Amino acid sequence: MKRETQISVVDAEKVIKRRKKKYSRNRAHDSLSFKKHPLGIKPWGNFLFADNSSGVNIRESGLGFFRIWDDSFVASFLSDTSVLTASDIAILSNVSKAFYCFCSVDFLWRILTIREFAGNFSYSGSWRETYRLNFAKKRSLSLQSPSASLVVDDFYSDYLFSTWKCTSVSLEDMCGSNEQLMRDNIDRRNNLSLSEFRKEYAEINKP
Repeated sequence: MKRETQISVVDAEKVIKRRKKKYSRNRAHDSLSFKKHPLGIKPWGNFLFADNSSGVNIRESGLGFFRIWDDSFVASFLSDTSVLTASDIAILSNVSKAFYCFCSVDFLWRILTIREFAGNFSYSGSWRETYRLNFAKKRSLSLQSPSASLVVDDFYSDYLFSTWKCTSVSLEDMCGSNEQLMRDNIDRRNNLSLSEFRKEYAEINKP
């Protein structure tokens, strides 16, 4: 019995070491996987495992008629500056938590900022804050410190989550250290014939 216990302890230690090693290799990926959206938006798959007995996704009730459209179309419609102004977006964000999430999308405020100020603005950490500060500066308005963003429960959207994630992570988190990013391992070649390129690069899928 004692020997069996010793063997099981040794096996357990090996498993722990393997898992620690795997975690160390993938810590950058893990940090991306568990990074939370500042508004609380979650990918749609989380809805299936949510601790939510009522099975609520506030998108459906919060968007009203707009719920029949997919998320990318709703975001595209809101970013059409020929239809809605920044004032319209600000008002619409107060309609419901679902509209608040859509009206807070950063690329929407990027479009509004560029349309309103062209190249005459200073970027301030996010496009919504950039618009707010430059709008006040342009009209000589005094501003209070921005309030914290509302954190929304039970809102699930692959589109809004992935667009935020793709624009908010650093290259170092995605690709490794600065040393790895700066490493140049791509061949520099001149005057390659088409046949040489196909043989040495295209056929073996080498960059």
